[in-house]
Amino acid sequence: MGFVFGIAAALAVARVQHAVHGFAWVEWAWWQLGPAQGLGAMTGDAVKSFFKRRRGIPPGARWLPADQLDFIVGALLLSAPALKLGLPDIAAILALTFVGHVAVNHVAWSLGIRDAAW
Repeated sequence: MGFVFGIAAALAVARVQHAVHGFAWVEWAWWQLGPAQGLGAMTGDAVKSFFKRRRGIPPGARWLPADQLDFIVGALLLSAPALKLGLPDIAAILALTFVGHVAVNHVAWSLGIRDAAW
């Protein structure tokens, strides 16, 4: 069920983004891009989890950098035909996502929301 909610949430976010400032940098409509990115993010996470378990890494244990980048790589791959992004853009997205993911998890851990900083 979480997989479906992830795609629905991506659709909702795409709608809000389109309403706020449009998608001048995208070839697809918001209702196409949102589900593509949501499906990509959820699939990226599922594929990473599959390989994480095959390597014997328990749930919740860190697996750098896969834990931080799985969802964004999936989202970028499935929405690549619609996006007008160059390599510098993709590198910046990956770097900011990695740093942001680590920072948010550490803040959540320090606030007692998460059991581990990873």
